[in-house]
Amino acid sequence: MHALASLLLLLAQAPAAPAPQVPATPAVLAHPAVIGASMSAGFGLQREAGRPLDLAAVIEELLVVKTEQPVDKASQWLFTNPEKLAEEQVEQVAGQEPSVLFALDFLFWFAYGARTSEERHLERFEQGLALLDRFPCPIVVGDLPDMSLAVDAPVKMLSAEQVPEPAVLERLNARLRAWAAERPRVCVVPLADFVRRMVKGERLELRGNVWEQATDRVLQADHLHPRLEGTVGVALLTLDALDRAREDVTPEMVRWSAADALKALRPAPEPAPAGGR
Repeated sequence: MHALASLLLLLAQAPAAPAPQVPATPAVLAHPAVIGASMSAGFGLQREAGRPLDLAAVIEELLVVKTEQPVDKASQWLFTNPEKLAEEQVEQVAGQEPSVLFALDFLFWFAYGARTSEERHLERFEQGLALLDRFPCPIVVGDLPDMSLAVDAPVKMLSAEQVPEPAVLERLNARLRAWAAERPRVCVVPLADFVRRMVKGERLELRGNVWEQATDRVLQADHLHPRLEGTVGVALLTLDALDRAREDVTPEMVRWSAADALKALRPAPEPAPAGGR
């Protein structure tokens, strides 16, 4: 008994295990901002999350480091007048002097929309690039995915006339890569490849997460907007690209588990009713 008492005394006096060390917030993540279209605005996510939810909130959930409340001006109505509404977003956010700008689908409607000549597509795309170029801070922008699957979706949100020809998309993405290569502050997220592989149901691995035959899990019925799992995937892809592009963003600053993020972002299940009839 004496030995047991001594052991219990030693355990009581032992120092508590240190709390996990939270990385210091790098300057680039201190004051984030989000601009863009309906994906960034969280179109359709409220049905799954039980509350309004957007890409900014998903990125915030994935980050371990503390940031200021993101400045979020993304809008699901950007498609109605991309040139005018995109410029308004830029004007509203530029004055906030963000530390990093997430513009994942900002350029989408500068490529999609009324089908026109290839040269006119390029002219409109240059307008979108010029708007982004107003920001001196690091910019995280998505390239252009092929969303032609949405044309024949059960829920119609995109017509064939709004989808650029594959050669046009390829040329626009090449222009984006060249533009970014001249600007070290710009990080391009490979949305096009990510979406292509997701749509085809291919096996896709990212930081320990695996998706396979996941098209219906990641896309809404319109085959245009991501479901919550798809949005988490896009957010992880975004942070992966940022980590690879910058020395001041490191892997321990992100919670890489998609399953944990989904558990945190979805509403908790209601408790089962007590026994009885």
